[in-house]
Amino acid sequence: MSATSQKPENLPTLPTPGLASGPALWMPFLLLLVSLFALVSYTAIIDKQDDLRNAEISTLNDARVLSVRLEDTLNRIDAILQALNHQIPERALTTRLPADHQTEVTQILRDNLHLFQEVSGAWIVNRQGDVIYGYGADFPREKVNFSDRPYFRLHLNEKAPQLYISPVLDGKILKKQIIVFTRALRAVNGDFLGVAIIAIALENFQRQFSAIDVGKRGSVAIRRSDNLHLIVRWPHLPNLVNQPLIANDPIGIQIKNGKREFNSRHHASADNEIRVFGIVRLENYPFYVAVAFHEYEILEAWRKRTLMLAAAVALVGVLSLLLMWRLGQSQRRERRSLQVMSAQQNRISMLASAFETGGEAIMLVSRDGLVEEVNQYCSHLTGYASAEWIQQPWQYFFEPENGQTFPATADIQTVWKSECLCRHSTGDSFPVLLTIARVMIAQRNEYHLVINFIDITERRKADQLKSDFVAVVSHELRTPLTSICGALGLINGGTVGIVPKKIASLLHLAEKNSLRLKDLINDLLDIEKLEAGKLSLHCQSLSVAQALEQAIESMQTFATSNEIRFFLSTCDPGWRVFADPVRMQQILANLLSNAVKFSPPGGQVELKVERLHPVIRFTVIDHGSGIAGNFRGKIFQKFAQAEQPATRRHGGTGLGLSITKELVERMGGRIGFFDTEGQGASFWFELSDITIDAAEPPVTVSANNHPS
Repeated sequence: MSATSQKPENLPTLPTPGLASGPALWMPFLLLLVSLFALVSYTAIIDKQDDLRNAEISTLNDARVLSVRLEDTLNRIDAILQALNHQIPERALTTRLPADHQTEVTQILRDNLHLFQEVSGAWIVNRQGDVIYGYGADFPREKVNFSDRPYFRLHLNEKAPQLYISPVLDGKILKKQIIVFTRALRAVNGDFLGVAIIAIALENFQRQFSAIDVGKRGSVAIRRSDNLHLIVRWPHLPNLVNQPLIANDPIGIQIKNGKREFNSRHHASADNEIRVFGIVRLENYPFYVAVAFHEYEILEAWRKRTLMLAAAVALVGVLSLLLMWRLGQSQRRERRSLQVMSAQQNRISMLASAFETGGEAIMLVSRDGLVEEVNQYCSHLTGYASAEWIQQPWQYFFEPENGQTFPATADIQTVWKSECLCRHSTGDSFPVLLTIARVMIAQRNEYHLVINFIDITERRKADQLKSDFVAVVSHELRTPLTSICGALGLINGGTVGIVPKKIASLLHLAEKNSLRLKDLINDLLDIEKLEAGKLSLHCQSLSVAQALEQAIESMQTFATSNEIRFFLSTCDPGWRVFADPVRMQQILANLLSNAVKFSPPGGQVELKVERLHPVIRFTVIDHGSGIAGNFRGKIFQKFAQAEQPATRRHGGTGLGLSITKELVERMGGRIGFFDTEGQGASFWFELSDITIDAAEPPVTVSANNHPS
């Protein structure tokens, strides 16, 4: 196919059209736009103020609701604490009661608290500070003593009854952040007998906030009104718990001035973003509730309304402009159409030139699979004239290799690539890389195939030379190197006598480097067998737990020398996979050694196993520097190594991951990785799950590889 491009004639320069009737026409229009703009601006300002005021009312109402609930909760807690002082017998606090009497005290706690869902736990402490009774949480099996708590010392020394409300504490029993409410338990004569404690977890307070809709960026908080310390906040910010408001905070100033209910609009101390606050202080307790709406969310509806008004004004202006500039637009459209036509002609000319003169053979195939067009390079490569290609099935000119078949034309959806043989007019054939892409022709609402192919004869010769070279070098070096390694091992092992210290280190270094060279040759031989399809796999039913223990045991010395610990997650002893036992160990050794090399001294390498039927996933996790972004795409390529000091320090052939990937895939599995640069990497692979029965309980293998 040939194509020529024709230059369109130079278009005359058209004058830009001006206004139709001068100032007399556009001055009223300008005044109309200014008036509309002023009206929209005034309306937007008033509307914004109304939305902010409505938000202030809503936050204050929500704060009132929460303050009433909170005060009811605190009143109920105080009433229960006072009741316990009268209900619990004195002898239950001073002597150890029989089991049935202990149950009686526990029943007293249950009767007072079983319908009190907010309470996380309640305990009775004797005069020594020991927890002797409890309700609501698991009663501690070991002795727990609260004599070091400030509230215990306060009740021990004070005489008048007093409700103590703690700051946020880390609970000794609940193991979570809590607020504690306590009262002293005293005898009739006033002697101190112990302390009654009721604890509420912060998360229980937060559940009360669920009825308040503060939007995605709003917040609800409870603070103490005496020292302005934060008790609980939603969304939860752990670093702010027990922290006071910043100096000169508007809310803090108003609270100190004695105000009970008020609104405030200012930058929040948590994130320095503007919010509208509604604050209500409790009457009988040192707390206040603050409900906040984010200003951005408050004004979201206002922005939409303002935008619609602005759009309406803009629409009026645009319509007016369109009417005034109608003639000018018509002229510009005509000029633009001519420019587009010229650009399309130039583009068609360039595409035709690229099609004909490109360095690849290209053909256009119809949806029926018949060749419609070919470029001159097709004839150059194959010797067939252009006319001999036309209306022939494209498969006629190519032969599949290695038992492959060409896909049907209708089955090609995007891009399909394969190496195959191309026929020459002389009757011979030569290897090509065939690429088929499906393209849609919008104007005709039908698709075509674009096929291009390049001669890869020289590349295959180069690959064969490389394979032959690797095979010769590997086989010629392996036998003498085995002898050298054996001899050095005997010498270093003391078989031939004591070696002088001056040369002992050199012999150990020689043995170490010989073993590294032997590993490299073994890797090269594995790669050669994999590429040639000569590597035999003996897959069978394999115990996952035994394979993992064997792999960690074989790598333990290497890990210890690098100051690395192994940790294996829970693994069911009945899990089994379909794999070659020897190659399974090779896969695990490659991944574990890489993880050890890239972990900092004193670190930990984790081996995680998950059953994701119909596969079992193995994941090796390190906590090193991660994988560089520019290296991730070639990490499984042969001889690929990240240019990092750690890699050069520990050595490596760059073949381990490539071999691992081939072995996993040939055993019917998959392999991949995920990482965060600077935070370590996780390599995973999956094999077929052939577990029949997992009746035995799971075992956990610890860092020293002993089941627990």
